[in-house]
Amino acid sequence: MVMSKRVVIIGGVAAGPKAASRVIRLMPDAQVTLVEKGEFLSYAGCGLPYYLSGVVKEQKELMATPVGVVRDPVFFQKVKNVRVLKRTEALAIDRPNKRVRIKDLDSGEESELEYDNLLLATGACPAVPPIPGVELENIFTLHGVTDTEGIRAALAKGGGQDVVIVGGGLIGVEVTEALTARGCRVTIVEMLPQILNMLDWEMARLVQQHMESKGVKVLTGTKVKSFQGNGKVSAVLTDGPALPAELVIMAVGVRPNVKLAQDAGL
Repeated sequence: MVMSKRVVIIGGVAAGPKAASRVIRLMPDAQVTLVEKGEFLSYAGCGLPYYLSGVVKEQKELMATPVGVVRDPVFFQKVKNVRVLKRTEALAIDRPNKRVRIKDLDSGEESELEYDNLLLATGACPAVPPIPGVELENIFTLHGVTDTEGIRAALAKGGGQDVVIVGGGLIGVEVTEALTARGCRVTIVEMLPQILNMLDWEMARLVQQHMESKGVKVLTGTKVKSFQGNGKVSAVLTDGPALPAELVIMAVGVRPNVKLAQDAGL
């Protein structure tokens, strides 16, 4: 009797769910398990700024199929025949024995998953420079649904009239647009000579002029020195002006999540 393949996929946001669906199409009898550390699955990361601005009204819209069905664990089990373990962290890979040690983040219980094939789809995490004061309240990244909910909650409490965006790349510019639409006073701080350094200078300047016409302040060639505040951020000190800040978004890029693979000798 031929045993069905046991496929474990670590990472449940973008590549992981797509890979799981593809495996089931190619091997309908496979036992596919999707392991996701976070609370949310298969969501549209590019839609996060629109959820922040209010263009996307509800969280579930970020995880909905074109016909409005939410891609949650029940969806993956019933429609895709994929078992989902959310809020579950992959701790280590035992390659010789083909096992993954996992931890349920709610119960703290640890266990092992056996596999025939293992796919790592762990993505990236936000880069957060070790700037003094970066641990203060109301300093966020925008990397997932949980981050977005935190920013929305801070804004709902009135903690976001003066916002500083650290980083003038694509994420920083998109978040600026979202927060400006909410009526916030936004300042972008970019250490390079221009924002959007993937563009030539002339195009980047046009984007900057458009944002400035909307009331956005753009500081290029400027470095953040520290964040100030009593428990909660209230100011950003730069090598130029000091900036009032009730809310700060760190948008200085991402780093690949490679620790699990490195620890396994990959």
